[in-house]
Amino acid sequence: AAVWLWWRGQQAAFAATRYRLELERGVLKDRLGFLTKHANDIIMLLDERTRILEVNDRALEAYGYSREELLGMSSKELRTPDAALAYERDVELVGRRGGHVYETVHRRKDGTTFPVEISGRFIDVDGNGVRQNIIRDISERKAAENRLRDLNRSLQMLSNCNEILVRAKNEDELLAKICNTIVEVGGFRMCWVGFAEHDEAKSIRPIASAGFEEGYLDSLGLSWADNERGRSPAGVAIRTGAPAILGDIATDPSVALWREAALQQGFRSAIVLPLKNPQGVFGTLSVLARTPNAFGGEDVALLSELADDLAYGIVALRTAAEQSTLVNGASVGIVLVKDRRIVRCNRAFARMFGYDEASLVGASTRLLFMTDEDYEAFGREGYPVNVEEGGTYATDLKQKRADGSLFWVNVSMTPIDPREPLKGAIVVVQDIDRRKQAERALRASEETIRLNSRAVEASANGVLITDFLHPDTPITYVNPAFERITGYSASEAVGRNPDFLFAGDRGQIGAQELRAAVREQRAGAAVLRSHRKDGSLYWVEASTSPVRDASGKVTHFVSVINDISERKRYEEQLERQANYDELTGLANRNLVKDRVAQAVAFGARSGRAVALL
Repeated sequence: AAVWLWWRGQQAAFAATRYRLELERGVLKDRLGFLTKHANDIIMLLDERTRILEVNDRALEAYGYSREELLGMSSKELRTPDAALAYERDVELVGRRGGHVYETVHRRKDGTTFPVEISGRFIDVDGNGVRQNIIRDISERKAAENRLRDLNRSLQMLSNCNEILVRAKNEDELLAKICNTIVEVGGFRMCWVGFAEHDEAKSIRPIASAGFEEGYLDSLGLSWADNERGRSPAGVAIRTGAPAILGDIATDPSVALWREAALQQGFRSAIVLPLKNPQGVFGTLSVLARTPNAFGGEDVALLSELADDLAYGIVALRTAAEQSTLVNGASVGIVLVKDRRIVRCNRAFARMFGYDEASLVGASTRLLFMTDEDYEAFGREGYPVNVEEGGTYATDLKQKRADGSLFWVNVSMTPIDPREPLKGAIVVVQDIDRRKQAERALRASEETIRLNSRAVEASANGVLITDFLHPDTPITYVNPAFERITGYSASEAVGRNPDFLFAGDRGQIGAQELRAAVREQRAGAAVLRSHRKDGSLYWVEASTSPVRDASGKVTHFVSVINDISERKRYEEQLERQANYDELTGLANRNLVKDRVAQAVAFGARSGRAVALL
């Protein structure tokens, strides 16, 4: 009886313990069910064939199926076709590892898809091992990751474009590389740059492009005029100076004219950014994407920054090209010097010194000077003006060509920034060798003229100069000997025709000869008698010669008179002795013969008859 009572007691205690355990398990199960039912994540229980045994309410909300539709469905059916290819692998990993976390893509009842993260493992339910999948919708996380990836890609694109801007040598290279980078690094469908033309149609001319184009740009016929063809995003961006964004090309009414062509090319959204210079908008940067609404706030800010940088680069290259044309087209040498080394020079400078431009870059300016002393002297004189005063130093000096020959140059050296003269200086060099030679020749000529002038002034013969271009051929200059011979001062003679010296005797043969020489613009000479200012008779040997200008035209006549009065008196004495009888004073036979010969010659010249009585 005691044993039986003990056994009944043990049995009662066991039953009580079992009841308590079952009661606790039920409470836990209810609590687990409550937590599962109201969890934010999707929870599924699957059998060994991965068919759905149970789901929570979140699963019904997420997939759009009823509980009855989901129960018995294979979890594979929830995947997209592409994601279903990896289903067996994921199931196998869960079985082999006892648990596995992975990502895939699920599809709702309405066909829309969303990314999920699945934590799969085995659990025990009422003594049965089942698969439990805790599924989390990671759409927001993926969107954030995509935004971050797109942002990083955009930043990399911006960085690459900035490097291109720094290194580009010309505008065509810049635009082509920028477009390629936006497409290849930025991941966009297409990019192109257009310039606003100021023709009648106000057309937009495509300059550069990259990506999937296939003749698309040629077919657009865009304009920035305020009309139907000017209402494209490019036209709006040029007129307003603000970015124009197309969220969805398939529905936006502003692109009705171009919608079909754009959709055929695979374009769904676009942004057009104005390119500006100080005068206004001169072009556009257009970027097109494969997906709708591809351009958010961050994209607009980054691409706007890129467009501003591109516009600045275009303007800078154009300015540099214009400056290069001006500098290289200059006839003077222009060179940038820093620390007395050549940083850059124009073609005229290299030609002037007999070098090629490349060989001069980096070279010391010492090679342009004759000696070390000249080089140091230039530094002592010029650099204090540049460096200490920030002013311009200019001087003439001799420099040396590549072949060793020397020539004169004018050097003008100005600091790039007067506030920071150590940044370098712009030196303008002008070849003045010919000018120096001309100056030397002029000085020599002036000395010659002075010598000639002194010689004329000191001459014993009278010299007068007449102006042939004046109708009256007036005297413009007489020397002191003229004044002594004629008795007329320079002020009395200048401005008068030389014939006044023969007043009352203009018909003499010598005077006629000199007038004929002047009239015929040739040299002439004659012996003349004239009267001084005081009335006394004098004889001169006179010669005249024309003076011609560079074109050969006669402008003046120079005449020289030599007083031969004494010689004439002596000759008259000899002639009287030869032609007159000393006792009677009558003409002899020699004089008669001479006078007859003169009369015959005069008659022959004048066409008159001569009679001897």
